[in-house]
Amino acid sequence: MKILFGALLLLNYLPAFGEILTGQVVSVADGDTFTLKVDSEQYRIRLSEIDTPEKTQPWGSQAKQALSSKISQRTVTVSFEAIDQYGRIVGKVWLGNIDINRAMVSEGHAWVYRQYMNDTSLLNDETMAKQEGLGLWSMDDPIGPWEWRRRPQGEENSEIFQSSQ
Repeated sequence: MKILFGALLLLNYLPAFGEILTGQVVSVADGDTFTLKVDSEQYRIRLSEIDTPEKTQPWGSQAKQALSSKISQRTVTVSFEAIDQYGRIVGKVWLGNIDINRAMVSEGHAWVYRQYMNDTSLLNDETMAKQEGLGLWSMDDPIGPWEWRRRPQGEENSEIFQSSQ
């Protein structure tokens, strides 16, 4: 009952689907998640349609740094698309006229998250980054974060880590 009450309370503070949020990025958690401050409220934002390496995964720190260098302490606009299982707002992120989600893919810091993809043109950006060996595509056989997350907890995967360095 407490969880249900907490969820209902949280929904009172979330924007409506389709709403546009504009605010300052106050922190970057990883390559596809950050905290946005809008007036006195803070929201966890998850970039839609993309998936970046996990923090502990090869290229995870580079993906986080790439997102941070683009948006940290800057004013961005987020088009609210959904709420994920962790309570984060999922949306397309814009810095002026720059599509940050697309930039992360085209620079090789993210995969197109096919399971949640709406914009198929992102696949062209991923293909180009892969062909040019940009970012994570410069590694031998990079492992998708959805595969990385499925590995047993606590497993070091040193063999996988070394093969993708």
